[in-house]
Amino acid sequence: PEWSFPVPLYQFWVFALHKVPGPDQTLCLMGRSNVRYQILGRRGRYGTGREGAPVPDGTPFPSSLYENRCFLPRAYVAARAIYSPNPDETMARLADPGFNARNTVMLESKEGMEPFASAYSSVPAGKVATFRRSPNSVTLQVNLSRPGYVVLLDRFDPNWHAAVDGHEVPILRANHLFRAVRAEAGVHTVRFYYRQRWLAAGLAVSLGALALSGILFLLDLQVAVVEQRSEGEADRERSRRVQEGGPVEAAVTAPGGRQ
Repeated sequence: PEWSFPVPLYQFWVFALHKVPGPDQTLCLMGRSNVRYQILGRRGRYGTGREGAPVPDGTPFPSSLYENRCFLPRAYVAARAIYSPNPDETMARLADPGFNARNTVMLESKEGMEPFASAYSSVPAGKVATFRRSPNSVTLQVNLSRPGYVVLLDRFDPNWHAAVDGHEVPILRANHLFRAVRAEAGVHTVRFYYRQRWLAAGLAVSLGALALSGILFLLDLQVAVVEQRSEGEADRERSRRVQEGGPVEAAVTAPGGRQ
């Protein structure tokens, strides 16, 4: 079927609204999707939320602003990856306050997984030093003490690509919704950029069609010039014969006569 709303986002909101067991898990799920502050209509004590200030809403019972204790930054480095192809299981882990989401990324494919230093999985593998965004790209400067995964909490889309130090690398679907790339130890520049997969092929077809149209136009123009020259030479030949008094092939037939 055709979906106007991306399927992974639909699955996320169905899980968040109907399958999460409690408010603490909902807060944690949102925090691990890069939501740092939330306004809740019901005041309460939440293990995953720190109450900030009341938010007047025109009623006798104001809402409250909470800081999410499960908050993950927009970009970070995870030390290890686990295979998690089922969307509900992935989001259930994200919603679990006890899950170490800061240092573990969940991948939907085993192709991007490597046995990176599992003994050190609880220790950060590195950090994101700088974050720069433009309309069609995101550039990160990262420093890894050992191999790991650079995670960007922007929605996954097959038209996004990635390069590490200028070399294109595969983008991994991370935590069901987001993007990640694998990187070795060291200082790297990681760039995510948007480029439609079929844009180059479409451009090549368009340029080919344009070139073919140009060739056909030139051929047609050349044929027209040749025909015009032939007609001009024929006219000059008839004129010459008329002047010399010779027979003319295209003579006008007199009434009742023959050509």
